[in-house]
Amino acid sequence: MSEYGLDDLGAFADEILGRCERAMRAAIARLPDGTYAYEFQTDGLEKPFTYNIAVTIAGDRISVDYAGTSPQADRAINCTLTYTSP
Repeated sequence: MSEYGLDDLGAFADEILGRCERAMRAAIARLPDGTYAYEFQTDGLEKPFTYNIAVTIAGDRISVDYAGTSPQADRAINCTLTYTSP
């Protein structure tokens, strides 16, 4: 940092984050506006879990709606190895 005269990395981090956001928003803006819905089921506990997902693209923004998805389980299922091993 001293070689480049930097006291901290705040401005550098802000620049990286700003560039990433601009690139992502430009990529999103190239997608057609609209709402894209999908539903699927996976193994559950007593019954399968249902996932309802609606992705809405508007200009350079994306929103995701999970309305209609099964409620959160009270324990983990289909967990990764990092969750199951100490």
